[in-house]
Amino acid sequence: MVKIKINKDFEQWYLKEIALFFKKNKTYNYKDIAKIIKDSLDISFKGLLIAKPSELLEIANKIKVSQPSSFARDKEILIDLYEKFRNSVSSKKYIQRLNIKVCPYCNRNYIFNFTKNRKEEATAQLDHFYNKSHYPYLCLS
Repeated sequence: MVKIKINKDFEQWYLKEIALFFKKNKTYNYKDIAKIIKDSLDISFKGLLIAKPSELLEIANKIKVSQPSSFARDKEILIDLYEKFRNSVSSKKYIQRLNIKVCPYCNRNYIFNFTKNRKEEATAQLDHFYNKSHYPYLCLS
């Protein structure tokens, strides 16, 4: 597996992408999601979005040990939020911003770009380290 390096520039760019998404989105607003995260995990939404792997591990362990009482409701909201976000942005932008030249999983050079519905895409996928159904709070991290 290829390590993906995330720097401060990428973090700032990602936070702007999230802000743009919320500005355009009619279903969810940033403040409501930030409140869910704060109430459930006692962490800021921004902090969760750009948390380092070691911080995500701590949060994942916290979720595993003591699931928030609102977990079922939050899970539904956060997975729906993720699906809306994922459908609104091109994975190609992330692949380019992260400067990924090979598949992060197999290290093969099969990242060809293609056009789908007049939107340029990449064949490479960026997946979650923590499963969304068990760790929905981390789905945008």
